[in-house]
Amino acid sequence: MNMTGILNNVIIRDFENSFRKNCLILIGEAYKCLKDTKNITVDWDEETISANIARHIDENEKAIAWNINVSDEYRLYHTAILNNKKSAKSASRIDLKLSTNWIDAAKRASYFVEAKNLIENNCTKYGRKSKLSARKMQKRYISTGMDHIISGEYPPNSCLLGYIIEGTPIRIVENINEILLQATRSDETLKKKKLDIPYLEEAYISVHLNNYVLHHYFLQFSKFQNT
Repeated sequence: MNMTGILNNVIIRDFENSFRKNCLILIGEAYKCLKDTKNITVDWDEETISANIARHIDENEKAIAWNINVSDEYRLYHTAILNNKKSAKSASRIDLKLSTNWIDAAKRASYFVEAKNLIENNCTKYGRKSKLSARKMQKRYISTGMDHIISGEYPPNSCLLGYIIEGTPIRIVENINEILLQATRSDETLKKKKLDIPYLEEAYISVHLNNYVLHHYFLQFSKFQNT
């Protein structure tokens, strides 16, 4: 590769890193606004929380200034669907897609977000006969969150948001790691990561096959624990 190609790759990488950081800033500010203005409890579905996050991002002046658009419940059309081997109705949906256009380079960048509700303790949800199972929700975070990204079901430029609607991030991460350890996936456990993004203090990473690094951000909405 010649020097021009190397330089172009560096510029593109810097642009994508800057875009990703801006996306996280918008997510952090949306979380802060939602937490300050709404009483998010175990009665809230994760889709409703994500819809509010998307709304706050869309209305943020920074998103306008940075030319960042947000879509929720975004369909992912894989090759089999595009080749008419599978129905488009079967396409997976990811909670959020943030995108921008880099006009000078005729390039579009995207960042995807999958979100899951999480609780530390089994608890009661309005309108539901049985209690929510903390263990099932933590396992679901792995099986339909982490594993969907790792396997390629969701794009590699994706992150995970954990909506803590009961309990604390520390205990929930410990429980998720315990599940991974029991599944002989000790190399994939979540580890704390220092992140210089406002309101996203509960940031973690996990490392997977081919040194793929997955980023996790836990948003604590719970004010106290319900059991």
